[in-house]
Amino acid sequence: MTERKADKLVRFAFATTDGETLATSHFGSADCYSIWESNGITFRHVRDIINTSVEEDEHEEHHGDVKKAASVMELLGNEKIHAVLAINFGPNIERIKKKFFPVFAHCEFVGEAMNDLLKIWNEIEPLALSPFSLRGDISIDLGNSSGSFRSPHAVVETSRCRGCSFCVDSCPENAISMRAFKAIVDETLCTGCGKCVNSCPPRAISVSHH
Repeated sequence: MTERKADKLVRFAFATTDGETLATSHFGSADCYSIWESNGITFRHVRDIINTSVEEDEHEEHHGDVKKAASVMELLGNEKIHAVLAINFGPNIERIKKKFFPVFAHCEFVGEAMNDLLKIWNEIEPLALSPFSLRGDISIDLGNSSGSFRSPHAVVETSRCRGCSFCVDSCPENAISMRAFKAIVDETLCTGCGKCVNSCPPRAISVSHH
């Protein structure tokens, strides 16, 4: 077996509530970002930083809040982050992925996510260290601890859905339909591209693994 080299470091920002527990809110709304770096063998804690980004503008409904995204990216850019990890990403994922490599987690704690990252390090490292111009419009899902992996997909918060069907028109995979004036996602067709997220006026859709 070839021994894994430990010469390249990837720096991650985990979206958390307290530095240990992964936040269930959108990445940009996390209370705290726990910064760690890894060589694919071990993780080293760098620091925890409080999310001091600007509050999200509730009136900026269509494409996510530009000021909020810029504020988060500036905060994390100062920490020389390569990849960002969260349970959920909101509409701003389309902006975030142009600067950081997005990773979706299934678990509850930072430590569990680290173990999942190490299982597929050979996939994670080159993507995280590549600029957006080279890796393209891509993210990765850590799957679960058993090692099964799946692509992110759209999730509709039905209580916010207005039945406008803009998401249906925007989906290139025909993965969204309307039922009782609510959007329904066919997870077997959805690729998690996020176009429906950007098309949704009430921001009822996010990209997730759930």
